[in-house]
Amino acid sequence: MSYKYRHYPALYVFLAMISGSALWWPLRLVWPVMAGNHLIAGTITGIILLAILFRKYFVGWILFLIAVLSFLRTDLSLTHFQGNHLANMAYDLPEVRLSGWIREVHYRRDGRHRYTLEVGSLQKDSLSQKIGGRILISTGGEFSRPLYYGQNVEIQGDLQRPDGQRNPGGFNYRHYLQVKGVTHQLRLAKPDQLAVLAGTGGYWYERAVIAPLRLHLLKRIDLYLAEPAAGLVKALLLGERQDLDSELVSRFQYLGVVHVLAISGLHVGFILLILVSTLTLLRLSYRQVATGAVLGLFFYLILVDFKAPVMRASLMAALYFGGTLLERKPRSLNVIGAAGVIILLLQPSAVYDVGFQFSFASVAAILLFYSGFNRDFPAFGEQSPVERQLNLWIRQPMLVSLAALIGTTPLTWYYYGSIQAGALLSNVLIIPLVALGVEISIFFLVSALLMAPWTAGLASLTWFIFRFLDGLVLFLSKIPYMTLMTGHPAPLTMIIFITALIFLAEPGRRRIGLFLLLLVGLSGFMPGEEKLRVTFADVGQGDGAIIESPGQRVMVIDGGENRPGHDNGKMVMAPLLWYNGIHRIHYLVGSHLHNDHIGGFDYLMEHFRVDTLVLPDYETEQGWREKLIARANLKNIPVRLISRGDQLYLDKNLRIYACHPFERFEKFVNGSGEEVNNSSLVLKIQYGENSFLFCGDAEMDAESAQAGFGDFLDIDVLKVGHHGSKTSSTQHWLQQCSPSWAVISVGEFNKFFHPSRQVIRRYREQGANVLRTDYYGAQVFESDGHELRLIDWRR
Repeated sequence: MSYKYRHYPALYVFLAMISGSALWWPLRLVWPVMAGNHLIAGTITGIILLAILFRKYFVGWILFLIAVLSFLRTDLSLTHFQGNHLANMAYDLPEVRLSGWIREVHYRRDGRHRYTLEVGSLQKDSLSQKIGGRILISTGGEFSRPLYYGQNVEIQGDLQRPDGQRNPGGFNYRHYLQVKGVTHQLRLAKPDQLAVLAGTGGYWYERAVIAPLRLHLLKRIDLYLAEPAAGLVKALLLGERQDLDSELVSRFQYLGVVHVLAISGLHVGFILLILVSTLTLLRLSYRQVATGAVLGLFFYLILVDFKAPVMRASLMAALYFGGTLLERKPRSLNVIGAAGVIILLLQPSAVYDVGFQFSFASVAAILLFYSGFNRDFPAFGEQSPVERQLNLWIRQPMLVSLAALIGTTPLTWYYYGSIQAGALLSNVLIIPLVALGVEISIFFLVSALLMAPWTAGLASLTWFIFRFLDGLVLFLSKIPYMTLMTGHPAPLTMIIFITALIFLAEPGRRRIGLFLLLLVGLSGFMPGEEKLRVTFADVGQGDGAIIESPGQRVMVIDGGENRPGHDNGKMVMAPLLWYNGIHRIHYLVGSHLHNDHIGGFDYLMEHFRVDTLVLPDYETEQGWREKLIARANLKNIPVRLISRGDQLYLDKNLRIYACHPFERFEKFVNGSGEEVNNSSLVLKIQYGENSFLFCGDAEMDAESAQAGFGDFLDIDVLKVGHHGSKTSSTQHWLQQCSPSWAVISVGEFNKFFHPSRQVIRRYREQGANVLRTDYYGAQVFESDGHELRLIDWRR
């Protein structure tokens, strides 16, 4: 083995395995064409022959072979299942009966618990069959019965596939569950949907020790701690994040410290420190201390259900202790490589787990950068106790945080379209406080298990620390520009950025790294292509669209509904805008005053710079318009009421015409839903030879009132009125518009049964391509003024 491989064999094997597993994702579409036993066998045989013939590159060929085998194993683990497996059913199954055993439990304070079921059989109608796979069970409604690990149960209901990525930059829930081996989900809302069967499943030690212990700890936490401490302790020590307040999580994300809310190597380090200190005080030998510490970490690993960061840190600790016991000096990069190899051997798809990626990226960056930073940034001195404490509690945490931040920045930029500009400050202030909270929480949980008399005192101290942390996070989150929403980076930009960071780790190449970083920075100021981009967002049963002009000016038309537990402004529209690097909305347009169109406006006005709020000149009985205007006034946002004949000037060469409403459609009569719908703004957007028409929820009366426009309404893309309801899209009006594309913004299985089959038939008879957001998710169009293209944003 050559010199460069000899010192870090595990690291190079780990990198080869990561490369092979990571390549599966971009090649997954062409892989079925490439597959075949003969091709696989030939490829592997060819690599082995090349390794033998060209012995000079023997190690390189072997690493390439490892990458190929890792690619194949990832493909097998994620896409190839036995015939009787749920993964082979790429569709929903209504009214089925399933039996199996409870594999995972996640309890919530509000009673909406979640479970993972290891399926054993499926019955549909009168047909029953043995089947494998896992499903996610969510509870709610009248169902309140808790379930426990290992219980054999029979459930019935509608088996559904989880949502995939519905919008650019949105969360791919289906992929997230797929990595965990879960392919479908089912909701339990009534007690008669479940029956507990005789017998048990799973592992005996989990049933007898781990699951009862975890449940007991959760009950102790709820008994002694109030929020936010209870949710934070569950997340930090047990990996149970379901009780965390969503606003608190959002603030942590904004500050770039959301990683501390997940179990990480930091928490494992404190547990290891407590274990080693306790065992050392018992005057045990080093071998006994090391063995006891590793066993303790392994028990904790089982307790938190083998979370990737805990597994990584525990394996690294075990490998380090093993090396020292064998009188071998472990190399840090080799240790992290060996830990990664073991994890990927056990679970090839772990490379797609975000926790796995952040965990290894941060540790690798600390190992690569910390020593250089320690040389480059002078210490406070070592003469006085104060200087030593400053080095210990300020300088070292700052350097470690800076190194970890550099390692994770590419991931946060790629996944969230953001650069955590203030993360260094946040980490320096928050991590020591979190570390103190974790340490005290460990003592609290141990004392709670032992029912010690000082448990209440430790609980009060724990609550105080986390309450102070909550206040600190709230204070820091009000500081502007802690996070820069830059938008999703282009692949080439990402490659240059990562290359620059690698060069920065080597003192002799830092000038190259700085030059590459300068290129990345300047790329953000380079003018893009002069194209109009229109995104019809998938907001469920509602409307939401984003128009990006050739001059990078933005108009948002509608923002989806805001209902308890789901604000489309926060959950859909804002992430989509940030993903595209948008911070400023020049026109925020509400087509009409119904919640499923303007419900998301509150969040958008709060978190974006809005130049003008545009509404139709119509007032409902509920005062929706005045409420919106009042909120806009609080944010100093000008309000413009428009009607037929008005224009909006978003950009040069781009014209926006208001075709409706006018006069009688702007007068309040009875405030009925039909009247409000017919007050909808109808906007035509013209860019060169291409045009779009947005109709809000305009119905038949509004359409007939536009008959006088004639060929002016002849357009390319039509946002179908009223979600495809039979009250809209009359035959005469469709002939007048003659769209090539018809986009229907509609929710899955909505209670209104939108869109109407008759309406869809009319569009198709007119020659329009019908695109439904409930079927296909968001729809994105681009135009250069001559050619109009439908973009496949998922590629």
